[in-house]
Amino acid sequence: MKNYWKNKNILITGGAGFIGTHLANNLIKENAIVTVVDNLERGIRKYLDKKVKFEKLDLRNLNSRLNDVFENKDFVFHLASKVGSMQYYLNNSYDVFHENLLIDNNVIDLCLKLKINNFFYASSAHVYPSEKKLIKKSFIETDDYPFRPSISYGFAKMITENKLLYATKKFKFFNVISGRYTGIYGPYQDYNEKTASFIPAICGKIINGQKKLKLLTSGKEKRSYCFIDDAIDCTKLIFEKKRQKFDVFNISSNSLHTIKKIAKIIIKCSEKEINLITPKIKANIDYQFCSSAKAQKKLKWKPKTHLEKGIMFTYKDLLKRIKNK
Repeated sequence: MKNYWKNKNILITGGAGFIGTHLANNLIKENAIVTVVDNLERGIRKYLDKKVKFEKLDLRNLNSRLNDVFENKDFVFHLASKVGSMQYYLNNSYDVFHENLLIDNNVIDLCLKLKINNFFYASSAHVYPSEKKLIKKSFIETDDYPFRPSISYGFAKMITENKLLYATKKFKFFNVISGRYTGIYGPYQDYNEKTASFIPAICGKIINGQKKLKLLTSGKEKRSYCFIDDAIDCTKLIFEKKRQKFDVFNISSNSLHTIKKIAKIIIKCSEKEINLITPKIKANIDYQFCSSAKAQKKLKWKPKTHLEKGIMFTYKDLLKRIKNK
């Protein structure tokens, strides 16, 4: 929608992170007034547009400075969260669960106290069931019940989504969108193999000279990945076209591939001779595919970037970043 974001006063928590950086820079181009809050635990400030106002603050600790930063905002995009690879989630279940709920509660309480009207919550496909008998061909937004996330990260997201629903019923001024991001990838993404998601982690290993690429699993598990530009377009459209008090959207692509195939696409993009090793280890989650039909129907949105093209963008960005370190 033309000029929708012009002069809107926007706060993005976790805004120096991967999705936050792209969202902030995009909104600046739309002539919005953008403030970013980040503790830089994982975020990188240098990729933010110079017009973005930056505040280094930790959302786990409420203080008067945070109160001032949140005040008089038209929109809050709450992206701050402890995130990482699947191995990171499994090895740090308590910390992820505890700290994400603490951050979410603090941010929501501030927004309610200051009567923020428009709130976006960055949720995840990990809210959906992981038990085989409950897994569907593609999850739609109402498939979050019964609650069966396999990792604490998903449980924390599910709890916060429900808290937000209850808040919209109690506080009439409060309008909430929960965007369930599914496999978002692209430039500026973390590539540390201990914390990164699959695509940038594999890209980083190849660029750093690994000739043998060993996956953590057999690679038979299937995943859906959505390029960052498409995800940002959908995130913005949700507010431009949505008119409900509380709503949930899957922000996901329409493609589904095995991890092994995705690894092969990355190797092809690298133009290197890489030996791919797939151990006989079963993945924690066999299948993760979320339908974007609701977003396509209600928002007239659809992902435009094919996986091969998106991976090439991501690989070239990482190549440049690693060479310039």
